[in-house]
Amino acid sequence: MKNSLFACLRPRLLTLGLSVLLCSLAANTYAASRWYKVEVLVFKRLGAAEATDEVWRNDVTLQYPQKRRWLHSGAEGKTAYKVLPKSTHRLGGHNYTLRKSEDYKVLFHQAWQQPVTSKKHAASIIISGGERLGEHKELEGSITLSVSRYLHLQTNLWLSSLAGANQSGAEESWPLLPNPASEDRFDQALTNNADIGRIVTLKQKRRMRSKELHYIDHPEMGLLILITPIKSS
Repeated sequence: MKNSLFACLRPRLLTLGLSVLLCSLAANTYAASRWYKVEVLVFKRLGAAEATDEVWRNDVTLQYPQKRRWLHSGAEGKTAYKVLPKSTHRLGGHNYTLRKSEDYKVLFHQAWQQPVTSKKHAASIIISGGERLGEHKELEGSITLSVSRYLHLQTNLWLSSLAGANQSGAEESWPLLPNPASEDRFDQALTNNADIGRIVTLKQKRRMRSKELHYIDHPEMGLLILITPIKSS
């Protein structure tokens, strides 16, 4: 009878043990990671599309990584990826200068704290900002921070704009805009994707040093990022 009972319970015990082990490994990886304060500012160059003759390819792939995290205003005690108050921003002067100019438009500016792990375990942070375009926004995508010998940044951003009066997005066959809340990147798109006139992407990899301001340039947008180590208490 005891052997029969053990045989019935064994698969459940093995599953429970495996779950506990995986949670423990994840917790250890999380705890062993170095923590950083991250501040990111993304801006758009106004009039850039009209000022250049550059033709952007419309066969681009828009996709969110499987491992992803959202910034949040969060509850007490949950500090990872929690949005920090503006009083902690160190790029406020750059924000002010860009907003005062008629040539730029700030799309995203946030600061948060997060653990930075190896590339294998790194999760991507969802970025979104600018004007609303149906179910989406002008700026969407993600950034990924990882560390080996140096800090590494990988940008996976796209900037969408509506079609002009004499322009049809449907004729250009622009890709559908993915939904980061879904596992299937093709299941939800803009309510009327024909309204999208063009999409430009910012996909770059950059090796960085902490406590240094880094700038990633693009003909139609720019990204400023400052990463500062957090001293362990």
